[in-house]
Amino acid sequence: MPELPEVESVVQDIRPFVVGKKISSLQVDVPRLIKTDEKEFLSVLPGKRIERVERRGKYILIFFEEEWVLVVHLRMTGGLVYLADSSQIEKYQRVTFFFEDHSGLAYVDTRTLGTLDLISKDQLPSWKGLATLGKEPLDTSLTEKDLGKSFKNRKGSIKGALLDQTVIAGLGNIYVDEVLFRSGIHPERPALSLKKKEILKIREEVERVISEAIHNGGTTFRDYRNGKGEAGKNQFYLKVYGREKKECETCKGIIQKIRVVGRGTHFCAHCQK
Repeated sequence: MPELPEVESVVQDIRPFVVGKKISSLQVDVPRLIKTDEKEFLSVLPGKRIERVERRGKYILIFFEEEWVLVVHLRMTGGLVYLADSSQIEKYQRVTFFFEDHSGLAYVDTRTLGTLDLISKDQLPSWKGLATLGKEPLDTSLTEKDLGKSFKNRKGSIKGALLDQTVIAGLGNIYVDEVLFRSGIHPERPALSLKKKEILKIREEVERVISEAIHNGGTTFRDYRNGKGEAGKNQFYLKVYGREKKECETCKGIIQKIRVVGRGTHFCAHCQK
């Protein structure tokens, strides 16, 4: 599913093209994607101008004038694609926002598992999923001390701890595997067993891995496309994820795949003892 780098890439791609534009009309082809009141969704947004587009964790936040904000969660296969000509049709286009200048914004979703919630801005701080998010991985206020406090009472795996969105917002399966490989830490290691220097290494690698993935436009294996409808390139730089039975680039050992906290987990047994 799209994780933080993919969501951030979408936001960065669409932001210059949609901010300041006014919606003229909407088309909803799959109504169940709208999780708040559909009639309100269709009646409120026409005539509203987009003020800004932001990201929080894996959520896209589209702020409109007055009191409205659209909260978009892409889930497994969702995406937002800018349409220079709103008459163009994207594959799996489910919801379309038409702008007054005849451009548009399409919500696309192969499996239709995403969600679109139109809420008031004062609901945002307490909105489900957003209210409990941890700090952002690129937030300089996120320190190894913060992580140490989160890990100290966790008997479960470090992989499970890093996937917990209340610890760090936006990390998912791909990037947790990459962070742990670069940190030299086995994914099944109990979180409470980590030493201070290991936690510091994780903090450093979280920032490095996420920054590189954003720079590379996110990771595409099947469905993910950025806000321009293009595939990401970060899959060509992954060290362990998706490389089961392939040679480790560091030690020439073989990358293994196991299940940790119910998730397919890639690691090198030699580099991550």
